[in-house]
Amino acid sequence: LDETLLLSEAPEPLLGSFDPDYLQLPKEVVLALLGKVKIFGLEGKDGKLKPGFLTIVQAPVGKAARGNIRGGYERLVAAKLFDAKFFWDQDQRKPLEEYAQKLKGIVFSKELGTLWDKVERVRAGSRAVAGFFAAGAPPLAGRAAPAPPARGAADAHSAEIDRVALLYKADLATTLVGEYADLAGRVGSFYAQASGEPAAVVAALKDASAATLGEGASVIAAVVAVVDRLDTLLAQFAIGNRPQAKEDPLGLKKTADSVIDIFSRFSKHGSLKEVIGVLGNSSKAAPDLLEFLRGRLALRLGEKGYAPDRVQAVVSVERSAGLPVRDIEATLAAFSSLEGDSQEAIASLSQTFKRAANILKQSAGDPPLAGRASPEALRRGATEQKVVYNGNIDVALFKDPAEAALWERLSQIEGRFEQDLKVGGYRDALKRLAGLAQPLEDFFKGVMVLCDDQDLKKNRLALLAKLHRLVLQVLDPSKLTLKG
Repeated sequence: LDETLLLSEAPEPLLGSFDPDYLQLPKEVVLALLGKVKIFGLEGKDGKLKPGFLTIVQAPVGKAARGNIRGGYERLVAAKLFDAKFFWDQDQRKPLEEYAQKLKGIVFSKELGTLWDKVERVRAGSRAVAGFFAAGAPPLAGRAAPAPPARGAADAHSAEIDRVALLYKADLATTLVGEYADLAGRVGSFYAQASGEPAAVVAALKDASAATLGEGASVIAAVVAVVDRLDTLLAQFAIGNRPQAKEDPLGLKKTADSVIDIFSRFSKHGSLKEVIGVLGNSSKAAPDLLEFLRGRLALRLGEKGYAPDRVQAVVSVERSAGLPVRDIEATLAAFSSLEGDSQEAIASLSQTFKRAANILKQSAGDPPLAGRASPEALRRGATEQKVVYNGNIDVALFKDPAEAALWERLSQIEGRFEQDLKVGGYRDALKRLAGLAQPLEDFFKGVMVLCDDQDLKKNRLALLAKLHRLVLQVLDPSKLTLKG
């Protein structure tokens, strides 16, 4: 509207009308065609389209001139709607499924085959990953522990999911979309309805084709949409079409953002890495795509108001390596809610954790202690330096009360901390970690870790490594930029 108004120095509205028979066309089709020539449709109070339109002309316009201009616009609108109505009627002589079969003759790209090949991949992928998704996924807090895909809400709709995946691209073979390419994906649901498809399939086709899934979108739409988008990303990455900082002609960044949003809203358990593994297990592009999605996720979380250091603290740990989007968001939300109550403790833990990480790094030949190091990697690095990191802490070797106090606090929280993570109680888990701040600070004030006595040194390193592994299960405090 703003653009249209700016085309005239003295804009003035002009009303026109068209044959009510054209209202048999889907509302989206009529509005799209009118919009092409900067004409606006009119709705009644009931939200239904009226057989009229509004356009903007240059004022002042005399009465006779207005009539001539109105007549010109009405002829223009009638011609466009006549063509669209003709294509629409012709297309409905066949069910939508027949148009899906025509996709076998439409090349998607030279390297990736036909659109039918893509449809078959999306169908197979949707069946394979449906168990990861659920309608109205559980709240972020109180979720069940991650588990292998099991029959769930999406699986219960397996027939509808397969049907939607089959028809998802079928409108590309219709004459209407052939004439008006920008209607692709926007009219498939109307053809499906005219073909007598079930209401759930019709609704899912409309939702899955939208750039962003609406609030009322079904899990059927979510599964097909996320698989289609991931298939596009995997395929384009595989043939070298990767977005650059300033160039993204294929819109892959928006596609990735859509994947993340869908996974955030509908995933029941699991991670993007697991889903990508199912869809592109043999694709060499999968690792690069995962890293690309990691970067997009960090940006999306920043847009939601999370500070970059908080995002990196959570995304960089082993638990987040596969991008379990809902769990990452839950951890960040829990951290944000806890900061007001435990700001000083968290700041203290951040500083002392950095010190502990540096000591461990120094003593074990620079093992991958921070970031996404696994417990196995930590133990391996320790063993190579003959430093016992866990499992062999001898309480009899404690010389300073601060050692015993830190060990006691670790022992108290370890089991409950693990249980918190299993049930999605991230706030409780983080609160327990904040409780380690004072014992760890006291430990460093009273204990020389890298002492000359080898037995004491190994025992103290083992104690720090136990704490290090525990904390890195949920976040890396060394990434935080906090002031105590």
